[in-house]
Formats: sequence, C-alpha cells, structure tokens
Amino acid sequence: MDRLAQQERLLGQLVAAQEAKGSGVLSRREIGLMGCTAAAAFAIGTGDLLRRCNTPAPDMAAIRRLLESGVAPNIRDGAPYEVLQTPLHSAAELGWAGAAEALVKAGAHMDAADDRGNTPLHLAAGKGQFKAVSVLLRAGASPNQKNGEFRTPLHFAALAGDVAVARILLTHGADKHASDKMGRPAWALTGNTYLSIILS
Repeated sequence: MDRLAQQERLLGQLVAAQEAKGSGVLSRREIGLMGCTAAAAFAIGTGDLLRRCNTPAPDMAAIRRLLESGVAPNIRDGAPYEVLQTPLHSAAELGWAGAAEALVKAGAHMDAADDRGNTPLHLAAGKGQFKAVSVLLRAGASPNQKNGEFRTPLHFAALAGDVAVARILLTHGADKHASDKMGRPAWALTGNTYLSIILS
C-alpha cells in the first residue's frame, strides 16, 4: 500500500472512531493506538474545533480539551465555504462568549479578517451578541477595524439596530464618524431613531 493510501485509511479510521465516540474528543492514546500520525490527528482536531465552535450548543469541555491538546485556535475554514473564518468568528457570531473567551486565551487572533474583511467583532456586533462583543473588547479587539466595505463593527451594530452593542462599542473607543465605502457613517445605516441620535 502506498503512503497516500495508508494516510487516507488512517484518516478514515480516525474520523470513524471520532464519530463512534460521539461528543467526546479522542485522546492522544486512542489516536496513537490507531497508528495515526500527529499530522493526521492535527488535521482532524482542527476540523473538529471549527465544527464545535459553529454549532447550536458548543461542547465547552471538548473545545477546551482540543485547545489544551495543541489544536491551533487560528485555523481557517476552507472548501466548500472558503470564507476563511476562524473558530473565533463562529463563536462570536453565534454568541458563545465562553468559547470566544477560551479561544482568546489560547491565542486566537481577535482581529483576524475573513474573506470580506470581517473580524469576529464585526460578526458579533451584527448579530447583537452583547456578551461575545464584551469578551472581545475586554481582550483588546479593535472597535475601529474596517472590513472590505470600510464598515466598522459600529456600522454592523447600527444595521442590526442594537443600542446596547453600539453603546459598548462607543465606550471602548469606536469612532462614530467613520464612514463606509459609500461615505456613510454608522448612524445613516440604522432604522432605529434612538440609535441614530446616539450615533450622530
């Protein structure tokens, strides 16, 4: 059997074992007993971390175990989606503040941009995820990072009409005068009259 076929067989066994185990994470011993290489285990682990952060109910114990075992917190998704998001993007957008905090502590880049230039803070602000926004800002995420449309997280909060998220962004130094590619400040994007007054 050639080397590529052997690696594919081992990866298949690793995936099957992971699926059979269910919600648990395979231990290093279990991986070693299967004869899997560290590279194969790492590949499965990073995919598992991406999947666990992009779920309706994150398994925090599994996420912590993956991070403690050395899985890279800055791995990016790829085909078929190719939006280049990290686990922190998913956790922030879905509002998993605990997962976001664990990823930040493990070294996740808070201002990592996806294919559209959106950072985890952009996505959390756009979905009104106050707790995730708070975690990211406390950890040092930039409230003024611009995406490909030159929009800041404050623009996203304005589009969502979220007063609480807009206020915390402003408290952490968000520039309410920053304009997007069309020259519009955040207040011009909201349909919330109260929020437009706060932002103008």
